[in-house]
Amino acid sequence: MEVMMYKEFKEIKEQKKYDGVQSWHDAGFRGRGINVWNTESASDHGQTTTRRIYDAAPDCNVLQATLTLSSKNGEITAVCEYMGVTYDVEAFIKEFNIKAVNRSIGGGTATDTAESWFWKNLRDKYSLLICNSAGNDGQQGCGGAIPPDVAVYVAACTLTKGKPKRANYSSVGKEVVFIDFPGIWNGTSFASPYFLGKGILLKSRFGSDITQDHIVNYFKCHCEDLQAEGYDDYTGYGLPIMGKIEEEWRWDNMSINLKCLPVDNLNLDAVKGSALYGKRYNPITGLQQIHHGVDLNTLVTGQHVNKKPVKATADGTVIVSKMQGNGKGYGNYIVINHGGWYTLQAQLDTRLVNVGQKVKA
Repeated sequence: MEVMMYKEFKEIKEQKKYDGVQSWHDAGFRGRGINVWNTESASDHGQTTTRRIYDAAPDCNVLQATLTLSSKNGEITAVCEYMGVTYDVEAFIKEFNIKAVNRSIGGGTATDTAESWFWKNLRDKYSLLICNSAGNDGQQGCGGAIPPDVAVYVAACTLTKGKPKRANYSSVGKEVVFIDFPGIWNGTSFASPYFLGKGILLKSRFGSDITQDHIVNYFKCHCEDLQAEGYDDYTGYGLPIMGKIEEEWRWDNMSINLKCLPVDNLNLDAVKGSALYGKRYNPITGLQQIHHGVDLNTLVTGQHVNKKPVKATADGTVIVSKMQGNGKGYGNYIVINHGGWYTLQAQLDTRLVNVGQKVKA
């Protein structure tokens, strides 16, 4: 293993403090034990992309192995050269237990191609995080060497006077997923590996086999909007911010198989906007926070409320049944233990169950 030593530039220190990376380093999460493949050659450009991975995850192990990929009649041939040895790409990933791949090279935006299926198979089989630079062509659109239906495309932003701002050169398009810092360099080539490093920190904290979808969903709920609220073609979902170390994250993204909905004849089409699970602006404080639930509104017309009975969504035991008063918070609410996961039903008109009571869906 080669240990890379880099000068820490002031600008990079400020960026790492702003996006929470430094706090994860201070807590001991620095990417140790995660093997990463940088697909570039050992050129200046390639060395800088490797350095950007280390800026975010200084204790990971980056293997810089030049990728050569060709397609003929729908057949993909892919090899890489590492330490003077040529490997089949899948054999390389398997032998070195690779968990993240960066590709800071331009290309097209075609999807559902033979190349897409080649990379998807590797991504899903080996729990890879695959990132590609979005490009430096501004309004002319994105382009990457790995198809955008496989890789996370990362745009570039600066930190100017303490505020993140999209770099003018950063490519615009529906392919952009996130935007991130390129360090002291210009180019999305150096934003992509830095974002990859943030994903490596999550793998070092929550387990190396968390998937790319897990990581993307985490950062959708832990990012700062730089332009439009939510998603836009300029900055994607925003600038990824490392959450609190002590936060436990549900990698199933709340996808619980419920037996029923809590209210009969509920119009799910009406559930939208800030009512959903994920990042939103708190209606009371005005601050951007994670909303750890889904608000289901039973209003029918105007201010008239149809007082329907609220049912348990699955069998369980009531562990909380009380009022949170002062006109704030949950009001009347109950919590049901369903055997390792829980549902909370709040803002109820009245409570008809007690702690310890068994309920059925």
